[in-house]
Amino acid sequence: MGTAPDSEIYGNHIYYNGWKGPNRTHGHGIYSQNNTGAKLLAENIVHDQFADGVHLYGLDVQPR
Repeated sequence: MGTAPDSEIYGNHIYYNGWKGPNRTHGHGIYSQNNTGAKLLAENIVHDQFADGVHLYGLDVQPR
């Protein structure tokens, strides 16, 4: 998977993603991480996912 620094998710209607597996549910509406740059998530409607609506990971930066 490649990186997407300084990306934007704006104005989407995201619904009914995923499936019910034998051990748990799978499928988030938005699944993102932020290793470089900045991400903008704004004015989205996310509902009825099989797992989390929005699942985000950040970067743990140590103070200098």
